[in-house]
Amino acid sequence: MTKFNVRFNVADMDGMAVLVFIRPESPQRNSRIHAWRVLTGAEGSADAFLYENDIQVNVTPTDSEPSTPRIPNTVAIAPGQLYRTALIDGRRLVLHLSSPAEAQERLSPKQCGVINTVTPFMEFDCHWLVAGRPVVTMPRVDTNMAVSFEHLNHLYFTMAKPPTAGQTYSIRDFSDMTRYTVPVGAQTIDIDLTRENGLWAFDFSSNR
Repeated sequence: MTKFNVRFNVADMDGMAVLVFIRPESPQRNSRIHAWRVLTGAEGSADAFLYENDIQVNVTPTDSEPSTPRIPNTVAIAPGQLYRTALIDGRRLVLHLSSPAEAQERLSPKQCGVINTVTPFMEFDCHWLVAGRPVVTMPRVDTNMAVSFEHLNHLYFTMAKPPTAGQTYSIRDFSDMTRYTVPVGAQTIDIDLTRENGLWAFDFSSNR
């Protein structure tokens, strides 16, 4: 686990927040990416968050009532694992771990996966989380379709207005972000946020 300390060394936040993202590898074009962390610190203040590379997943029926992806049927999943889906009591989606042989057939060793095996047919949205916080939603997973998730040990930082409820982003938004590779074994990362001539900047230093 790595702790990130963020210092807001600016005179005016100008209504902006620090948004932290985790970029999924090989995302679908219609993937809905969530701001993994939103830090709304004040001028001269500090904030902190923890990063741990543990992955969870859950599924919800497509077009169901809006809700946060952090719902009770969230399960932990490791790279190389595949979950199958089933419908309980005609309305509740559950996840069951598939066989290692099927996982090896459909996934690379670094990917996590979910396959839509619901009977009768039902589309669902697949929500991937890291350390309990939403990273990306893959919508409208069709019958017998498998979706996968993989990410590298990078965090992406940007300045933006705090997102509204339910607001998501696309993979194109990453082009303007600052990428930081988390050093292996790092316990603490200090980040100084500065602004000069209207330009925001992040300065990183790590401590093992």
